[in-house]
Amino acid sequence: KYGFPSNFSGTGIMGNNGGHEYNISASFNNISSAQLNQIIAISQVYEATDYDLQYNNCSDFAMDVLNIVGTSANNSGSFDSPNNVASILSNLPNHTSAGNAPQTYRTCP
Repeated sequence: KYGFPSNFSGTGIMGNNGGHEYNISASFNNISSAQLNQIIAISQVYEATDYDLQYNNCSDFAMDVLNIVGTSANNSGSFDSPNNVASILSNLPNHTSAGNAPQTYRTCP
């Protein structure tokens, strides 16, 4: 609502993108419960802090998750873009070039 170009930051939210189109994806089938807990925790941190186009954006979140699952994303606090994330994902052997995200069938709020 108050995003770019009128504002570079705003309230952070985590949304359900089930069924939405994507350009690149990668599967990580064997993450540990500890890694899942870290991903959930970092999701809560991002949701509770302001979104900032330069330093706290969706690409920063993706880079943090990649680091948690053991893919070195070298998230150095500099501007991370969707192209940075796509470049890392495209070099993984388990990537998919395009498609639609799976629907979410969760029962929790």
